[in-house]
Formats: sequence, structure tokens, C-alpha cells
Amino acid sequence: MNSWAQIKDNWYLFGTDGKMMTGWAKVDKDYFYLNTDGRMLIGWLSDSEGSKYYMDTSNGKMSTGWKQIDNYWHYFNSNGHMMTGWIQLDGKYYYLNPANEGRMIAGTSSTINGTQYNFDAGGVCQNASGISAQTPGTVDNTSGGGSSGSGGPGAGSSSGISSGGPGSSSGGSNSGTYSPSSGSSSPSGDSSGGLEPGRTDGPG
Repeated sequence: MNSWAQIKDNWYLFGTDGKMMTGWAKVDKDYFYLNTDGRMLIGWLSDSEGSKYYMDTSNGKMSTGWKQIDNYWHYFNSNGHMMTGWIQLDGKYYYLNPANEGRMIAGTSSTINGTQYNFDAGGVCQNASGISAQTPGTVDNTSGGGSSGSGGPGAGSSSGISSGGPGSSSGGSNSGTYSPSSGSSSPSGDSSGGLEPGRTDGPG
């Protein structure tokens, strides 16, 4: 079984052979990114293809589904890539502004490609007829740690948007193995802001 170790303020993952791991690592059902020096990275990361990822600052897990970061909602597909532009989830249209770091537009009107659209407080576009949108599908966020929220913006009890959603407290445990997600102290390592060359294709 792989095992986590905290050395000073950073987390490292060691394989069953005892060697320190680097690059993308899947532990149970979650992905983590380990720098070339083995240090688990947190925060925003980018790969050589231009995809952006967010590694949760409290446990290092790659974010999927809705995630509230610095009071703004973002959406990450099942490969962890931050989505931008129009997305459609459960018949609802959202706009993740590529000109504003992929932040969801909410509670305002906005002109997009020459057309004015109205967005409610949950980010759902109220006049979305004729929009061509990406449909990333529903992502289960039950293991994600995050900010407050019940199922992402605009999610009601029957919305179909990730039942766990941001703020879910049912974080995974590694069968008694001490890890960043099950330990009492959280990692405080910093992110280099980018993934290392040769290890930048992401987990999916």
C-alpha cells in the first residue's frame, strides 16, 4: 500500500517499493500531483496543453465538479480540467468567463458575443435559447473538500448536479494510513504554479 509522509511542511507519497513518487498519483479514487522533488503541490496548476487544475489547498486532491475558490465558482470536468465558456448541466446553462479566470457569471446581465444574457444568483442563464454549450456531465464530488455550498451554484434538491458538491464533509480515508486527507493537520506546501515538463498531461 502506498503511504503518505509529512516532512517539515510538505507531504510526500511513497510507493509500495518505498520509493518517493512524482507526477500524477491516484490514491483510492482521488488524484494528487507530486512535484519532481516529490512534494505534493496544492492550489492552481497548469499543464503544457493549457489546461488548468485546482488541487485543494486543504488536502491536495484534484478538484472535479463545482468548486468555490476565493468566493467564485468554477467547474472542473472529470479529468480535472477547468471548464470555460458555456456549459450545460441538467438542462441549465452556465457561463464560465474565460476572460475572468473561468469564474462563473451570476446575479447580473452580461453581453457575450454581442448578445445580452441574464444570470440568476445561482449562475443559471435565464434566456439561454439557441446557445451551443459543452456538456461535461455530472461529476460526483462526494470526496472533495471545499467551501460552503450544497451542490454547486443553482443546484436544488433535484438538480442532478453533483450530490456531494462543494462543502461535502464525507472525505475519503486511506484505510487507516495517515494521509493529507485523513490526518489532523493539513498540508501547507506551496504550488509552483505549473506542472513540470514531461509530467504535464494530467491524469485523464
